[in-house]
Amino acid sequence: MKKSLKWLRKSLSILLLSLFSTLAFAQSADSNSADKEKKITFSISPFLTYHNGVQQEFVYQENNSGNQAKLSQLDWEQKNLLFAGIEAQAEFGSHFIIQTDASFAVPGYQTGYVYDSDWDNYYNSDLEIASIKNCYSISDCDFFYYFAASLFLYYDPLPESDFDLIPFAGVDYSSNCFEACGTTRCWYNRTKNSSGYYDSWENAEESYLYGTVMTLKRQNIFTWMGFSTVYRPLQNLSFSISFALNPYSFVDSLDQHNKKNLWYLDLLSQFFCGYKFQAEAEYSFNKKHSLRANFSLLSIEMDQGTTYTSYSGEKGSFYKDDSSWPGAAFNYMKASLAYRFTI
Repeated sequence: MKKSLKWLRKSLSILLLSLFSTLAFAQSADSNSADKEKKITFSISPFLTYHNGVQQEFVYQENNSGNQAKLSQLDWEQKNLLFAGIEAQAEFGSHFIIQTDASFAVPGYQTGYVYDSDWDNYYNSDLEIASIKNCYSISDCDFFYYFAASLFLYYDPLPESDFDLIPFAGVDYSSNCFEACGTTRCWYNRTKNSSGYYDSWENAEESYLYGTVMTLKRQNIFTWMGFSTVYRPLQNLSFSISFALNPYSFVDSLDQHNKKNLWYLDLLSQFFCGYKFQAEAEYSFNKKHSLRANFSLLSIEMDQGTTYTSYSGEKGSFYKDDSSWPGAAFNYMKASLAYRFTI
């Protein structure tokens, strides 16, 4: 765990150092430019974001052949989340832009369902048997908080052209808490059949659990490197399409199984495991006021990490679980509307 956190701090330090070093170089390069190239322009943009997607948890173990096999999967739906936030942007001369934002989701309602699946025949080398899902449950998915923030650096080589290519680098951070609760419908086949393996959940009797079944708390850090293509058909109108790869991701995931009094802490870190696509349109009413619409897709999948288990959830009570390892996935769609005021 300490090794993962140390690597996380090191990676973030390198990223931030690179961003600010690039900025320092930009200011130095612009020192002999005209006065208009030296000035710093600030803008503030309040925005609303509609968020729809799913975050997933996986548990992997080795099968009898020594290959990776999926034992468990949790799908936490994130439907119809509404974020309110603010973005700040600083333009240094005509080329370099630093952009940061922070937002909170409006809390206190159901965001879909939590789907819990188990494949207890995972160990079997017969893939047909290993693929039989023997346990399945559906719970209401409620969320308590969701905070998101980002920091990005852009370089615009041709700010006055009709079409240009803008490279960028940055980092996204988020922290959230969701619960699986309500009247949970369950189908459990936990007795082996005459053939020596677990039968499908579809042949099990339906049962129910009440109250909070699971609680998921996650902190995610995703770094990005990519480029935007910008088209300006008119002086006051621009369109852009962006694509970015995910050089490094870190996930701190705490999963509490309330009915069992068990806590699972998953620490995952992985290189180049996702991408982000974004399309944007901005209309400027004048030099100070503009309206921006944004649509983005994000996909990240990780299968490298370490699991720690506790029976109390207290600090210092977690022990490393060497019998399995965690995975995580994130698939989001976001649509935003922002008003920009330039100072």
